Amino acid sequence: MRPMTFLRSLAAALLLATAPLCAADVQPAPEPDWIVPAELPAAGPELVKAASGGRLFLLIDDQARWDGDTRHHYARRALKITQRSGLEASASIDWKFLPDFMEVALGRLHVIRDGKVIDLTHHLRPEILRRESRLEAGILDGSLTAHYTVPDLRVGDVIDYSFIMAERPLIPGATFSGQRPLEYFQPVGMTRVVLNWPAHKALHLGPLPERVEHRQTDLPGIIRHEWTRQNHLPFRREEGTPLEGLREATLRFSVDADWGPTVTALLPLYAKGQVLPPDWAEKVRRIREGNSDDLSRASAALRMVQDEIRYVGIEIGIGGIVPRKPVQVAAQGFGDCKDKSLLLRTMLEELGIEAEVALTDLDEGKALYLQQPGLSEMDHMIVRARIGGNVYWMDPTATDEAGRLDHAAVPDYGYALPLAPGVTALERIIVPAHLGYMTYTTEDFRFGVNGVSLKVTSIFHGAAANMQRRRIAVEPIDLLGSELFSFFAARYPGLQADKPLEVDDNREMNRLTVVETYLLPYDAMFENDLWSNFDIAAEDYGIYFPKGVTKRLTPLDIGLPKVHHHTVLVSNAPLWFAPPDPVEVRNDAFTFLMRASAAQIGQLRVEWDFRTRMQVIPAETVAAVARDAEKVSNASAMSWNLGP
Repeated sequence: MRPMTFLRSLAAALLLATAPLCAADVQPAPEPDWIVPAELPAAGPELVKAASGGRLFLLIDDQARWDGDTRHHYARRALKITQRSGLEASASIDWKFLPDFMEVALGRLHVIRDGKVIDLTHHLRPEILRRESRLEAGILDGSLTAHYTVPDLRVGDVIDYSFIMAERPLIPGATFSGQRPLEYFQPVGMTRVVLNWPAHKALHLGPLPERVEHRQTDLPGIIRHEWTRQNHLPFRREEGTPLEGLREATLRFSVDADWGPTVTALLPLYAKGQVLPPDWAEKVRRIREGNSDDLSRASAALRMVQDEIRYVGIEIGIGGIVPRKPVQVAAQGFGDCKDKSLLLRTMLEELGIEAEVALTDLDEGKALYLQQPGLSEMDHMIVRARIGGNVYWMDPTATDEAGRLDHAAVPDYGYALPLAPGVTALERIIVPAHLGYMTYTTEDFRFGVNGVSLKVTSIFHGAAANMQRRRIAVEPIDLLGSELFSFFAARYPGLQADKPLEVDDNREMNRLTVVETYLLPYDAMFENDLWSNFDIAAEDYGIYFPKGVTKRLTPLDIGLPKVHHHTVLVSNAPLWFAPPDPVEVRNDAFTFLMRASAAQIGQLRVEWDFRTRMQVIPAETVAAVARDAEKVSNASAMSWNLGP
C-alpha cells in the first residue's frame, strides 16, 4: 500500500507543529521570549548504561503557542556523546520541513565541552537538501532538509540545538490537534511538552500514566500546560506488540471532542456530483450493463481504478491537501490515494451505489481510537460502500487484488473515518475470518512401481491469494517453482520434479491454486534413509506465537485472521499404518485439531486444522496461549518406518 498520502503530508506539518509560509532557507533567529528555558539534566549512570549508538539524549523539549490559527513551535534537543560510535551520527543535524507550509529558523547550536559553551549558531550554515525519501513508493512531497555538519566533536561533548517554527492551517482547526511522545525507545534525561493553550478554547487530552508530571499555570488569555518525564529508561521490547499496546507515554491533544469538525472541514473537498470524462463514463456504462448486481459492479469499478490508474503521489504544496478531479486523474492515468478514492467514489455514485471516501492510517490505523480528533492523525484514504445492507471497504491503491467484494480481502487498517454528513466517530473495519488469510493444502503420496509420486495442491483464499498473486506478478513462475521444489527436496533428498508448476487463478472467487508434481525414486529413499524415516508434516502453525513465554507485559498481535487446513494422503504404502491419537487445542486465541485415520493397509490420512479466533491477544493470556502453541508445533510432523 501507499505511505504518506493525503493527511500524512499535512501531518508532517501539523504533527511536527510547524507550517511554513515561504522561506526555503533556514537562518538563525533569537529564541522566543515566551518559552520557559530548561536546565540540562545530568547524565546519570543508569541512563548512560542504557544508552545505545554511543550517545544519550539529555533533553527533548517541545513548546507551542498560538497566534490566532498560527501555531509556533519551539523544539530543543540536547545529547551527550558517550562513546566513539556516536560521533558520526551526532555530527549530523537534520531538520525536515515542508517549505510550502513552514517557516523555520535555527535558535541555537551549541557544543558544550568540559562545561564551556562553544556557540556555533551564527558560524554554521545549513545545506538545504531535497530528499524525497519516499520516491520509491511513488510519492513526491517537496520536503526539504536543513543539514548541519558539526565540526570537531569529541567523546564527552554535549550538542545542544533548537529550531523555531511557525505554521498556518490550510484546513480550519488543523493546528489545534496533534501528539508528542513523552517516552521513547531509548533513555532520555528529561522530556518536556508545553502547550500555551488559548484559554477560550476547549482542550481534550488522551490519558497519560502517573509517572508523567503535569503542571498548569493560568496566564492572561492562556493556560500553560507542562508535561514532564524525568529519567526515562526504555521498556523491554516484546516482539509482536501492536501500536495500541505500546507502553511509552504519548501526549495526545485536540480542541475537538469528536471527529465531526474534521469531517466538516474536509467534506467540501470531496463534494459529490463530480464529473467523469467521456471515456470513463462509457466504462461505467459497460460495467453497469455487463454485471447483473451491485456487488459485481462495485468490484469491477474497484479493479478498474486499481489496474488502470497507477499510483503516483505528487504531494507538493496544495497537492498534498486537495484531491485532483476525476477528469484530471483519468486523463493523466495516475493519482495518489485521495485521487483514486475520489475517482472510485464518483464511479460508484454513477452506478447508483452508496459510497464515501474514508480516512485511515496505513501504519497506525488500529491505534486510531487512542488518538484525539484531528487532521494530523491520518495518512491514507480508502472507500466505504454500502450494498445490500452490508459494508464493504475498498483500497483503490492496492495492486494484484481479485475477487468480487464478498470474496475479496478486506484492507486490515483497523479504523477509518468516513467523510459523510453527520459522522462524528471512527468506524471499525471488521475483517471476517473467511476473508482473512486462508490456505488449504493437500499432499498426496502414492507408492507405485518406480517410486513415490507426490502431488501438492495448495489453494489460497482471501489475503493469501492476493499475496501469492503479487508474488507471481513480479517473479518468474520458474523461480517460484524452484523455491517450492527446494522446500520439498530438503525434506525428501533425491526428489525429482515431474511436471512444471501449474497455477490457476479464479479471480472472481479470489481463489488461486498451485499444483506441484514430483517423483521420489525408491533408490533415493534407500540412499537417504527415507525408507526407515519417512516424514510427513504440515506447516508449524505454532510459529505465530513466541516460544518459552512465562510473562508478557504487552499484547501480542498475530495479524490477519488465519485459516489453515493441511491434509496428507498416503496410498499403496507397504505397511498398515497405526494412526496417532488426535490432538485438539482450543483457547480464546485459536483452535487446532490434528486427526489421522487408516482405512486399510497402505493408506493413511492425516488432517491438521488451525484457525485463529482473535488478532490481538491480551498480555495476561499470551503465556498460556504460547504453551498451547507448543502442542501445535509438536503435532505438526510425524515419521514412519516403512520397512518390515
